[in-house]
Amino acid sequence: MNKEIKISVNCPNFQTGGNIKGIGNIETLVRVYRLGRAMHPDLTLGSLKHQVILMGRALVSLPIIRNWYGISDNPLLTKALKRFPMMSGAIYWPYINHAWTMQQKLAAIDQHFRMLDGSAGIIAEATFAEVELARLEEEYAGLRLVLDKAIWFLREGEIVLNLFVYDQRFYSVAFTLGMDGGQPLVLVGALQGSNSDTAQTVYRDITHALNGMRPRDFLMIALKMLCIELGIHRIWAVSSDMRQHNSPYFGNSHKEKVLVTYNEVWLEHGGTEIGNGFFEIPAKVIYKEMSEIPTRKRAAYRRRYEMLDKLAMEIRNCCAQYSAQSVPMANNGMDSILPKRH
Repeated sequence: MNKEIKISVNCPNFQTGGNIKGIGNIETLVRVYRLGRAMHPDLTLGSLKHQVILMGRALVSLPIIRNWYGISDNPLLTKALKRFPMMSGAIYWPYINHAWTMQQKLAAIDQHFRMLDGSAGIIAEATFAEVELARLEEEYAGLRLVLDKAIWFLREGEIVLNLFVYDQRFYSVAFTLGMDGGQPLVLVGALQGSNSDTAQTVYRDITHALNGMRPRDFLMIALKMLCIELGIHRIWAVSSDMRQHNSPYFGNSHKEKVLVTYNEVWLEHGGTEIGNGFFEIPAKVIYKEMSEIPTRKRAAYRRRYEMLDKLAMEIRNCCAQYSAQSVPMANNGMDSILPKRH
């Protein structure tokens, strides 16, 4: 059983006090009604059912939702909500871990946007405009590592790290920044490939070009490198069972769309199941000793490691451009809001 996320008494946004703009119950319910219509616009019995359930939950959790709409001390979140109003869908739909409560979901989003200073300035920039972290033209024509915010990943994370070929997205990992025990971490809610007819052919060609590295493995290593630049040492990746796709919100229809077995991927990348719906993965990039590698493969591994060294440098240089001078990433007085490990 998942333990409740603990909200710090220093976090004003989901408590009775703090920096909350005055917003009445009627205005809150009107906003929820409009949100429900936007989330479920079809004139069907199913859509009407979702809208009714949402309004019922809003009445039960009115203080939490009123505070969410009244946040006044988190300017990046306010800006993001204006740009991506469907972010408020977390009031109803699942977010990262489908067992999270409404309060947990909203607090996780709020905290993410409170962490986008200092070395995490690049995440703030990528929330509103695509940021290219690296180009791999020498390896594969048009291959790019890109940070952005994609609306179809709103339930899986606030930011997305992608492999693009020119302007086409071929692999993505969605994540949100969080805190645990006063230390920053990354919460991964999705690892997803492309449904393009050419995807498997492109993956095969990219794997060959990247000296035997599959695109998803390359992307996971790139995520670890990004974490290192952000001063983050741990990644919590949602388990297969607890990912948002498995929420009762979707019934059984959504499960067929999930192709990646998350647990296997997390284990391959050094993950350990920690009993709160996540696997903890160290944000470390470990190279094998050449003595551990068969002689016939050593040349390929040398090329791979040279490529990864170059990638790490490009990510470092790109992050440095957006890092605020002398302002470290901080939790803004907030303690962990995450479910504790068992």
